[in-house]
Amino acid sequence: MGNERRERGVEEFRLSAAEGTRASRTLASTSAADASSPESLFRAHYRTLVQSLALISDGDRDAAADAVGDAFLELEKNWDKIRTYENPAVWIRRVALNRLSNQRRSLARRARALLRLQFQGDETPQGVRATDLALKDELGRLPLKQRTAVVLFYFADLSVAEVAEAMSITEGSVNQHLHRAREALRKRLEVDQ
Repeated sequence: MGNERRERGVEEFRLSAAEGTRASRTLASTSAADASSPESLFRAHYRTLVQSLALISDGDRDAAADAVGDAFLELEKNWDKIRTYENPAVWIRRVALNRLSNQRRSLARRARALLRLQFQGDETPQGVRATDLALKDELGRLPLKQRTAVVLFYFADLSVAEVAEAMSITEGSVNQHLHRAREALRKRLEVDQ
Protein backbone atom coordinates (compact mmCIF):
# COMPACT_ATOMS: atom_id res chain seq x y z
CA MET A 1 0.00 0.00 0.00
CA GLY A 2 2.76 2.45 0.95
CA ASN A 3 4.81 1.58 -2.15
CA GLU A 4 1.79 2.19 -4.41
CA ARG A 5 1.28 5.63 -2.89
CA ARG A 6 4.95 6.47 -3.23
CA GLU A 7 5.00 5.31 -6.86
CA ARG A 8 1.87 7.35 -7.62
CA GLY A 9 3.49 10.41 -6.00
CA VAL A 10 6.66 9.95 -8.04
CA GLU A 11 4.59 9.58 -11.23
CA GLU A 12 2.56 12.73 -10.40
CA PHE A 13 5.82 14.61 -9.84
CA ARG A 14 7.18 13.39 -13.19
CA LEU A 15 4.00 14.50 -14.95
CA SER A 16 4.12 17.91 -13.24
CA ALA A 17 7.81 18.30 -14.09
CA ALA A 18 7.11 17.39 -17.71
CA GLU A 19 4.29 19.96 -17.83
CA GLY A 20 6.66 22.57 -16.38
CA THR A 21 9.28 21.74 -19.02
CA ARG A 22 6.67 22.03 -21.79
CA ALA A 23 5.52 25.34 -20.29
CA SER A 24 9.06 26.70 -20.38
CA ARG A 25 9.48 25.63 -24.00
CA THR A 26 6.13 27.19 -24.90
CA LEU A 27 7.10 30.48 -23.27
CA ALA A 28 10.49 30.50 -24.92
CA SER A 29 9.00 29.89 -28.36
CA THR A 30 6.43 32.70 -28.14
CA SER A 31 7.29 35.62 -30.36
CA ALA A 32 5.99 39.16 -30.54
CA ALA A 33 3.85 38.09 -33.51
CA ASP A 34 2.02 35.58 -31.25
CA ALA A 35 1.34 38.28 -28.69
CA SER A 36 -1.37 40.30 -30.39
CA SER A 37 -3.07 41.24 -27.11
CA PRO A 38 -2.87 40.64 -23.35
CA GLU A 39 -5.89 38.36 -23.73
CA SER A 40 -4.16 36.15 -26.30
CA LEU A 41 -1.10 35.89 -24.05
CA PHE A 42 -3.34 35.03 -21.11
CA ARG A 43 -5.12 32.28 -23.05
CA ALA A 44 -1.84 30.89 -24.32
CA HIS A 45 0.23 30.98 -21.11
CA TYR A 46 -1.78 31.34 -17.91
CA ARG A 47 -2.30 27.63 -17.22
CA THR A 48 1.26 26.56 -18.00
CA LEU A 49 2.72 29.41 -15.95
CA VAL A 50 0.59 28.50 -12.94
CA GLN A 51 1.66 24.85 -13.26
CA SER A 52 5.33 25.82 -13.48
CA LEU A 53 5.21 28.21 -10.55
CA ALA A 54 3.25 25.71 -8.47
CA LEU A 55 6.19 23.35 -8.81
CA ILE A 56 8.56 26.11 -7.73
CA SER A 57 6.36 26.97 -4.74
CA ASP A 58 6.20 23.41 -3.39
CA GLY A 59 2.81 22.70 -4.93
CA ASP A 60 1.09 25.87 -3.70
CA ARG A 61 -1.21 26.49 -6.69
CA ASP A 62 -2.93 29.42 -4.96
CA ALA A 63 0.34 31.31 -4.49
CA ALA A 64 1.32 30.48 -8.07
CA ALA A 65 -2.04 31.63 -9.43
CA ASP A 66 -1.81 34.89 -7.44
CA ALA A 67 1.67 35.59 -8.77
CA VAL A 68 0.71 34.85 -12.38
CA GLY A 69 -2.48 36.87 -12.03
CA ASP A 70 -0.49 39.84 -10.72
CA ALA A 71 1.90 39.51 -13.66
CA PHE A 72 -0.97 39.62 -16.13
CA LEU A 73 -2.42 42.67 -14.37
CA GLU A 74 0.93 44.41 -14.78
CA LEU A 75 0.96 43.34 -18.42
CA GLU A 76 -2.47 44.91 -18.94
CA LYS A 77 -1.42 48.15 -17.25
CA ASN A 78 1.81 48.43 -19.25
CA TRP A 79 0.70 46.86 -22.53
CA ASP A 80 1.68 49.84 -24.71
CA LYS A 81 5.30 49.42 -23.63
CA ILE A 82 5.45 45.63 -23.32
CA ARG A 83 3.88 44.98 -26.74
CA THR A 84 7.12 46.28 -28.27
CA TYR A 85 9.24 43.67 -26.47
CA GLU A 86 10.66 40.85 -28.56
CA ASN A 87 9.00 38.26 -26.32
CA PRO A 88 6.34 39.56 -23.89
CA ALA A 89 5.76 36.05 -22.50
CA VAL A 90 9.27 36.01 -21.06
CA TRP A 91 8.52 39.34 -19.34
CA ILE A 92 5.35 37.84 -17.83
CA ARG A 93 7.29 34.85 -16.50
CA ARG A 94 9.93 37.12 -14.93
CA VAL A 95 7.29 39.29 -13.23
CA ALA A 96 5.41 36.21 -11.99
CA LEU A 97 8.62 34.75 -10.54
CA ASN A 98 9.38 38.07 -8.84
CA ARG A 99 5.87 38.19 -7.36
CA LEU A 100 6.22 34.66 -6.07
CA SER A 101 9.55 35.57 -4.42
CA ASN A 102 7.98 38.69 -2.91
CA GLN A 103 5.13 36.59 -1.47
CA ARG A 104 7.60 34.23 0.18
CA ARG A 105 9.66 37.08 1.65
CA SER A 106 6.52 38.78 2.91
CA LEU A 107 5.31 35.63 4.64
CA ALA A 108 8.73 35.11 6.23
CA ARG A 109 8.80 38.71 7.52
CA ARG A 110 5.29 38.37 8.94
CA ALA A 111 6.23 35.16 10.71
CA ARG A 112 9.34 36.76 12.22
CA ALA A 113 7.34 39.80 13.34
CA LEU A 114 4.69 37.61 14.97
CA LEU A 115 7.35 35.61 16.77
CA ARG A 116 8.99 38.80 18.05
CA LEU A 117 5.64 40.15 19.23
CA GLN A 118 4.82 36.87 20.94
CA PHE A 119 8.12 36.82 22.84
CA GLN A 120 7.84 40.52 23.70
CA GLY A 121 4.36 39.91 25.11
CA ASP A 122 5.66 37.11 27.31
CA GLU A 123 8.56 39.16 28.71
CA THR A 124 6.93 42.58 29.04
CA PRO A 125 6.19 43.80 32.60
CA GLN A 126 2.55 44.59 33.43
CA GLY A 127 3.13 48.39 33.57
CA VAL A 128 4.52 48.50 30.05
CA ARG A 129 1.59 46.58 28.62
CA ALA A 130 -0.76 49.52 29.29
CA THR A 131 1.61 51.73 27.27
CA ASP A 132 1.69 49.14 24.51
CA LEU A 133 -2.10 49.10 24.41
CA ALA A 134 -2.21 52.89 24.21
CA LEU A 135 0.31 52.82 21.37
CA LYS A 136 -1.69 50.13 19.58
CA ASP A 137 -4.86 52.23 19.88
CA GLU A 138 -3.08 55.30 18.54
CA LEU A 139 -1.55 53.32 15.67
CA GLY A 140 -5.07 52.30 14.72
CA ARG A 141 -6.04 55.97 14.40
CA LEU A 142 -3.25 56.79 11.95
CA PRO A 143 -4.01 56.92 8.22
CA LEU A 144 -3.39 53.58 6.53
CA LYS A 145 -0.15 54.53 4.74
CA GLN A 146 1.38 56.05 7.89
CA ARG A 147 0.36 53.03 9.97
CA THR A 148 1.75 50.65 7.35
CA ALA A 149 5.07 52.49 7.19
CA VAL A 150 5.40 52.55 11.00
CA VAL A 151 4.58 48.87 11.43
CA LEU A 152 6.90 47.73 8.64
CA PHE A 153 9.77 49.98 9.75
CA TYR A 154 9.58 49.67 13.54
CA PHE A 155 7.89 46.33 14.14
CA ALA A 156 8.86 44.26 11.09
CA ASP A 157 12.34 45.81 11.22
CA LEU A 158 12.53 46.61 7.51
CA SER A 159 14.81 49.29 6.08
CA VAL A 160 13.31 52.40 4.47
CA ALA A 161 14.14 50.92 1.04
CA GLU A 162 12.37 47.64 1.90
CA VAL A 163 9.33 49.50 3.21
CA ALA A 164 9.25 51.56 0.00
CA GLU A 165 9.35 48.39 -2.08
CA ALA A 166 6.66 46.69 0.00
CA MET A 167 4.36 49.73 -0.24
CA SER A 168 5.23 50.48 -3.89
CA ILE A 169 6.18 54.08 -3.07
CA THR A 170 9.42 56.07 -3.02
CA GLU A 171 11.82 56.15 -0.08
CA GLY A 172 11.06 59.86 0.31
CA SER A 173 7.37 59.06 0.71
CA VAL A 174 8.19 56.45 3.34
CA ASN A 175 10.25 59.01 5.27
CA GLN A 176 7.39 61.50 5.01
CA HIS A 177 4.85 58.95 6.30
CA LEU A 178 7.17 57.98 9.18
CA HIS A 179 7.76 61.63 10.13
CA ARG A 180 4.05 62.48 10.11
CA ALA A 181 3.19 59.35 12.07
CA ARG A 182 5.85 60.08 14.72
CA GLU A 183 4.59 63.64 15.10
CA ALA A 184 0.98 62.51 15.44
CA LEU A 185 1.87 59.78 17.92
CA ARG A 186 4.06 62.12 19.95
CA LYS A 187 1.23 64.68 20.26
CA ARG A 188 -1.45 62.12 21.05
CA LEU A 189 0.60 60.15 23.57
CA GLU A 190 1.88 63.29 25.36
CA VAL A 191 -1.69 64.57 25.78
CA ASP A 192 -2.77 61.29 27.35
CA GLN A 193 0.02 61.27 29.94
